[in-house]
Amino acid sequence: MDVDSRLIVKKVVLDVVCLAAVGFPILLFYLFGDPYKRGFFCSDESIRYPYHGSTVSNVALYIVGMGLPIIVMLITEYSLYRHAEGFRARNLLGRKIQVWIWNSYKAIGAFGFGAAASQLTTDIGKYSIGRLRPHFFAVCNPNITCSYPSNQPGYIENFSCRGSDLKLIRDSKLSFPSGHSSFSFYTMVYLAIYLQARVPWNKCRLWKHFAQFVVIMMAWGTALSRVSDYKHHFSDVIAGGCIGTLAALLTSYFVSDLFVPKKRFHPSDPSEVDLNFKSNNEMDRSATGIASSPYDLVIRHCLTMAFVIKINKVNLAADILCIFVLGFTVLLIGVFAQPRKIGFHCDNEDIRYPYKPSTVSNFALILSSLFLPNVVIVLTNLTWGSTIQETFNKNAFTIALLESYGSIALFWMGIGFTQITVDTAKNNIGRLRPHFIAVCKPNIDCSLSENAGRYITRYQCTGADGELMKNSRVSFPSGHAALAFYSAVYVAVYLKQKSSENGYNVPVTIAFIQVCLLQVAWFTSLSRVSDYMHHWSDVLVGAIAGALFAVLVITFVQIPNDRLTLVEKQEESQAENV
Repeated sequence: MDVDSRLIVKKVVLDVVCLAAVGFPILLFYLFGDPYKRGFFCSDESIRYPYHGSTVSNVALYIVGMGLPIIVMLITEYSLYRHAEGFRARNLLGRKIQVWIWNSYKAIGAFGFGAAASQLTTDIGKYSIGRLRPHFFAVCNPNITCSYPSNQPGYIENFSCRGSDLKLIRDSKLSFPSGHSSFSFYTMVYLAIYLQARVPWNKCRLWKHFAQFVVIMMAWGTALSRVSDYKHHFSDVIAGGCIGTLAALLTSYFVSDLFVPKKRFHPSDPSEVDLNFKSNNEMDRSATGIASSPYDLVIRHCLTMAFVIKINKVNLAADILCIFVLGFTVLLIGVFAQPRKIGFHCDNEDIRYPYKPSTVSNFALILSSLFLPNVVIVLTNLTWGSTIQETFNKNAFTIALLESYGSIALFWMGIGFTQITVDTAKNNIGRLRPHFIAVCKPNIDCSLSENAGRYITRYQCTGADGELMKNSRVSFPSGHAALAFYSAVYVAVYLKQKSSENGYNVPVTIAFIQVCLLQVAWFTSLSRVSDYMHHWSDVLVGAIAGALFAVLVITFVQIPNDRLTLVEKQEESQAENV
C-alpha cells in the first residue's frame, strides 16, 4: 500500500471511529433510554393541551435535514473542482480519486459528525430532565383525580399512566430540549454557513443570501410547528434552536475546513473599491501624499469630471428581482395567511385587557422605520462627499446616490427577511393578544364553574370587526418592535461603519443621531405593551429579532458596486468611435 493510500485509509478509519463514538450513544438512548420521571401539579395548565400529530414528521425532518445539505455539497464541490488545475488527484489502492470527491467526503463527514454531536447533546438533555410535554395529560391520563381538594396544592409524584400507547407515554416525558428544533437549526445553519464559505455567486450575491434565508426559514418553521402542535413549550424550542445553532458554528469553524484558504477557480468580483469608475487619467494614489481614504480620493476625482452613469442591467435586475420576491412574499402572507386558531383558559387574565388604538400607528411606523433610514443613508454619503471640496459640486448628489445604492438595497432586503420571519411566527403560533377577549367576544360563559380551569378550543368569536379579530391572534412576536429595532440598529451601525471607513472617529453628531434612533425604537416597542397590543415577551423577542437581522445583514451581506458605475464622457465617446 502506497503512502497516499495509507493516509486516506487512516483518515477514513479515524473518521468512522469518531462518528461511531458519538452516534452509538444516540442509538442506546433510542432503544433503552428511560426518561427521568418527573411529577406535576394538578393546577399546571401548560401540560393540559390536546394531542396533535406532527406538522413536520420525523421522516421529513431527517430526509430534508440530511439530504438537502449533502446534495448541495456534492453539487457545489463538483462545480468548483471539476475543471480544477493545480490540484493533485488522490490515489487509493491504485485508483485515482478526483479532487471534488475527496472534498465532498471531508465536507459531508464534518457535517455528519456535527449532526451526531448535536443530537447526542439534545438526547442527554431530554432523558436527564424528563420535562413533560404540553400534551402530557392527554397522552398519559394519570390515575389521579385532580378535582379532589387534597390533590390541588401538592406536587404529585406517585402516579401511573393509564394510556394505552406506551411509546407515546414515554415520548410525553421528553420535552426539553426540542429535538426537531436542534436538528433543523443545526442542518440549516450549517448549510447557510457552507453557502457563505464555498459558493461564490459574486454577480448574484443577493440570491445567495436569499437562499441562506430560505433554509433558515425552513428551520424556523419547523421549530414553530413544535409549539403550535403542542409538542413543546417555548423554552424547549428556544433551547433546541440554540443547541443546533451553536453546534453548527463550532463544527463549521473548528471541525470542518470550510474557512481554510483555497484557490478559487471562479473569478472574484473585480469591484473592490467603494465606487468604480473608468478613467484615462487614473490617479496615482501612492504619489499624492494625502492621508485620505480611497473613498475621498475617488470623490475628489468624480466631483470634477464629466461623467455618465453606466448600468449593469443583468446584475441590477437580479438585485431588484430578489427584493421584489421578498416583498411579494410579505404581501402574500399578509393577504392570504390565516393565523392558527388556539384555545384559551377562562381564568387567563393576560388576554382580558381592553382594546386601545395604537400610539404608534402603522403609517408612523412605515415613515420612521422604512423611509427615514433611506434619507439618512443618502444624506450621509452626500455630507461626506461634499466636505472634501471647498465648494459643493452638483455632481455630489449623483455620486451620493450611487454610493448609497448598495446600502439601501441591503436595507430593504433585511426588511424583507425580518418581516417574513415575524409574519411566519405570528401565523404559526397564533398567540392571543392582551385584548383578545375584548375584541373576539367568544361565545363562552366563563362564569360557569364547568369552564373554570378548562382549556377551551371550541368557541366562536362574536365581535363585529373581522380584521380586528384576525389581528387579535397574531401577538408573537411584535412586528412594530422588530421593524423599529431593525431600522434603528441598521442605520446606527451603518453610520459607525461609514465614519470608520473615512478615517473619522464617531463625532458627537453621529452619536446623537444613533441614540435618537434607538430611543425611537425603544419608545415604539414600549408603546405596544402600554397599548395592550402585545405581551412583554412579544416585544422582547421582536426587538431581538430586528436587531439581530440588522447586525447580520450589514455585517455579512454584501452587494458588489458594479451595478451603477461612473464612466467619463471622454472615454465613452472614444469607446463609441472604436
